[in-house]
Order: sequence, then C-alpha cells, then structure tokens
Amino acid sequence: SGSPKDCSDIFCPMYPCEAQYSELSRAIDDPNETRPIIMCEYAHAMGNSNGSLDEYWETVRTEKQVQGGFIWDWVDQGLRQRERKDSTGSDGRGSTTGGLGNAHWAYGGDFGDPVHDAQFCINGLVFPDRTPHPAMEEVRHLYAPLEVSLLGRRDATSPVEDWEFDVEIRNLDCFRSLSWLSFDWELIGSTGVLATGDLELAVPSTRPGCATLASFTTPPFPCQTFLTVNARSKVGGWLVKATQFKVGNSSVAQSFGGSAPIHVGSQQLVVSRDNSGQLVVTAAGVTIGFSRARGCVSLLRIDDVVVIASERDGPQHQLWRAPTDNDEAGLNVGIPTWLAKLVKKYPNPLWSYAERWRYAGLDRLRLEITSVIDILAGDGKSFEFTVSGKLWPEGHSTAAAVVTTTYTVSLNGSVRVRAEIDCSDAGVPTLARVGMRMRLAASMRNISFFGRGPHENYPDRKRSAHVGLHESDLSAQVVPYIVPGESGGRADVVWAAAADSDGVGLLAVTPPGESFALFSAQPFSTEQLAVAKHTSELGLDLDDAANSGCDPVHFTLDHAHMGLGGDVGWLPSVHEPFKVEPRAFSYSYTLVPLRPGQRPGAEAAKYTA
Repeated sequence: SGSPKDCSDIFCPMYPCEAQYSELSRAIDDPNETRPIIMCEYAHAMGNSNGSLDEYWETVRTEKQVQGGFIWDWVDQGLRQRERKDSTGSDGRGSTTGGLGNAHWAYGGDFGDPVHDAQFCINGLVFPDRTPHPAMEEVRHLYAPLEVSLLGRRDATSPVEDWEFDVEIRNLDCFRSLSWLSFDWELIGSTGVLATGDLELAVPSTRPGCATLASFTTPPFPCQTFLTVNARSKVGGWLVKATQFKVGNSSVAQSFGGSAPIHVGSQQLVVSRDNSGQLVVTAAGVTIGFSRARGCVSLLRIDDVVVIASERDGPQHQLWRAPTDNDEAGLNVGIPTWLAKLVKKYPNPLWSYAERWRYAGLDRLRLEITSVIDILAGDGKSFEFTVSGKLWPEGHSTAAAVVTTTYTVSLNGSVRVRAEIDCSDAGVPTLARVGMRMRLAASMRNISFFGRGPHENYPDRKRSAHVGLHESDLSAQVVPYIVPGESGGRADVVWAAAADSDGVGLLAVTPPGESFALFSAQPFSTEQLAVAKHTSELGLDLDDAANSGCDPVHFTLDHAHMGLGGDVGWLPSVHEPFKVEPRAFSYSYTLVPLRPGQRPGAEAAKYTA
C-alpha cells in the first residue's frame, strides 16, 4: 500500500486519492526509488462513479515509472432476485403471500442476512450480467494504446476550398506496431455527421513508442464543427479509440446556412385570467399559464397538446441530486443536534456530501414569494412574469437561496427563462447542482440533444463522450444502477428536446456560446431515485429492460453540476475543480415549442446566432 519498504519488486500505492498523490510524487521524485509504480487498487467503481479517472492516466502517460493500476473492481456482485408483494399489493420483500413482482439485482441484507456489507460489493465496472456501466467507455478511451493529436488546420483562402488537417498518431503499445488498426475521420455538426473519410498513415506499421503523421482534406463547413478521428481494429472493425477536436468556431446557426428568422405567429399577445386566477398568455397557438400564488409556470399547451399540465410541473429550482454511492461516502449516521451548529460552521471533511445536503435541507426546499410582477410590454409583443423570493429548507430558520426568476413570452410562443440565484447561505461546502427541473407529459418520450454523448457522462467523467447530435427513446436515457441514484446525465449540452410521436414537444436552448453543464431526461423524479434501494421499486424489471413506465418525463437543465468523484468509496472524493461553490449564479435559456416536421437543431439555430 505504498510503503517505501523494499520487500516487494514494485511500489504499489493503494487508493492514492487526490490528497494522497504525494505518495506517487514521492516515489517519482526519489532517485533511489527505481521500482515500477503500480496502483494495487484505485478508482473505486461503486455505482455511478469513476470521476477524474483521466487525472490518474495523465500521470501514467507522462511518468514512465508509473505503469498503471487495478480498478476496484470488475463486476457488481449481485444476485438475481424477484421482488415479493404482500397481500395488499404493496411491495415488500419480506412477505410471500402476495405473489412475485419485478426482478432486480439483490445485495447484502436482501436475503435475511443480519450481518452484511449492504451494497459494498456492488462496485464493478460491469453489471452482474456483464453489461458495461457507462464508466467502461471512459476506461476504454483512457486505456487505448494510442494517442491522437491535432497539429493544425490550414484554413482555406476562400469559402469553397477544402480544409486541410494534420494529425499525429502515437503508438503507446509496448510490443506491436499500428498495422493492426485502420483509421477514419468524421466531421460533426449540430445536424449530425457532415462528412466522412478514410485516414492514411504516413507509416502504417509505426513501431511501439513512435509516432507518425497523417494529412487529409475535408469539405469546408462554416459552422460549429467537431472533428473525430476513429481508430478501429482491422479484424472485426471494433472501435479502439475515438478522439474529438473542435475545429469550427462559428455559431450553431451556421450549420443551417445562417440564422433563419424566428416565425412570428401573431401581432400581439393575448393575456387573460382564467377562473382559477392564473394568468393565461396566448401566442401563435401556444398557451402558457402563470400562477401568481405559486410564482410558476402552471400550463404549457401547444395547439391541443398539453406539455406542462400543472403548477408542480413547471420549471422549479433545484440544488441537490439523488445521492450516488459516492455522495453517501463518509460519516453518514445523522448529525447530532448538539453538533449541528459546529458542523455547519466548521465543516468536517469526513461528513458525506449527502449528509450535509440533507442536514441543510436542500432536499426539501419551498419557495416563499416576496414579489410577483407581470408586464405586457412592447405594444403587446412581449409579456414578462417576474417572481422574487427565497428557497426555504423545511424546518430551518435561514433561507438556502435568494432567487429571482423572469419568464419572457414572445410572439412566437417561446419563453425565455432568466434566473438569478444567490446560494451563499446554503450551508454546505459544495452544492450538488444549480439548475431547474420540470415535468413534461408522459408522451414526450423522443429525446434529442446536441452535446456530449451518446452514453451517460458527467463533468469529471466525459473524456470518452463526444459532442454530437444524439437521439433516443426515453428508456435509453435510463442507467439502471443496482442502487438507484443520480444517473443519466449528459454534459455540455447546447440544446435538448423532448417530443411525442407526432413531433410535438419542447426544446430548451442556451444562449450563444453557452451550454448546460448537465442535462437529463428520466422517467423518475429526484425524490423517487433518492428513496429507492432497488430498481424494482422504480417499476423496472430485469426481464423487461425497455419498459421505463408511463410516468411524466423529468426534464432537468443544470447551469452547474458537481462531479461524481470515485477515488475511494468511503470518503468524499470529488476533486476541487468539480465542486460547486455556494455563491451567486446567473443563467438563462429559452423554451421553444416544437411542432410536427420541425427539427430541434434547426429551431435551436434561430436562438444561438
């Protein structure tokens, strides 16, 4: 475990987390330490984990003496178990009188065993049936035995001339050449793949430890463009590594030949008050309701399709997440009352993130409204609804945040949302997130976004996730971690949309040059994920993986989101750059109605010029 004693042939630190990198540094800098450095265990893979794995591998790649390590561990050690229902039909694994329910993976304590380690053996890179966790994509990317670097792009002298690229490919293998690989490239824009081609190496049989060059030309695209270089096995064609570079800096709008004009469906907004007292704004066939009593969007209807149905479904501020296993890591037995004030004032690094969030009440916030202002402006061409207030944690005497949210409705039925939120008094060292969530109609199952994907990724685990246009059914957004928690996120998302089978839906798009830190669309709420101990409690069944229920679509848009951590599974381990400091934040986005035949990317382009 990193002892300097010379009783072994290798120097083998165990879980050298961020605060213990000195173990590696000490060995690297010691001229008398010539043994190879191999981490006997590192990057604890428990649940949604393996954040900052790339930092370890930057050390491995740059320090010859550091040869790698062993992630703990390979497989979730769960056993298949079918949920039992009691005679009243409610779920209860202890009763046998009501028949069998959904199948899930069981772990310590699920077999009547009084002494157990709960889910502490559910810490693998793959599920019990060997289906990979999303983190396996990160491992594959970082472990790949080659490195691709973009040396430059020679710009064309006219808009119609080809771009010319030079790349360097370095062989990181120890014993074989690059001759077993083939290479190709793709240009990616917000409409998808723009162009493709094969890549010929100057030296196809580049020896171990050596590098070769490749040059190629692509058609020019005056847009925000990403170049992806793929290395594939000649036998089987499987992807060994994909490396992406941003090569076009123009706005997303240019992907569609410039910013198309925003359609204006009416010359004036119609504002009325219904029987329940809510304000109703109508524009271009879109109806938006605002509740002055609750200070929120209470209705969004596109023609005759209801997307947001009630006060509890409209955008709401959110500062916490359903805890992951890593979030629960640390002292987690409830903070004694007599210690509460001291713990809040003098943070103990051993308390888990989740325990702090719960103690601070971030999991049970309510909005106390201090003012509501509505203005029909610009000769009836825009309507502003501004709500100011405080987010109060249940049972606390101090507000966690002060917020002002402004909704601006335009003639085309779009709604710009602007948020000012000061979380300085949240009472935690790091927030889980700063963002908003909303509940969309259950029919809005067709999910698309332009950002990092296609697999789940987070701010500190996204090297393997590439920017592109990604589309899927809602069920494909679900990652069924054995112990449910925060999951299904996608980082650096410029726009995201949810639509029904006819194409009616809602698009959320960020201002030019910005992106959501994290986006997710799930059939489960944060609260459901937080209390569930097994996937069967969410209605999931191992025998019907595609079934994600018919609940509302929980659509989450985060301006900031904390990393996952994963150095260890028993102490807080998110690295400093990926924590979310409680402070004042300001952000905005636009909600755009979608109708049949409209492409979300094309509509987004109108707002990102």
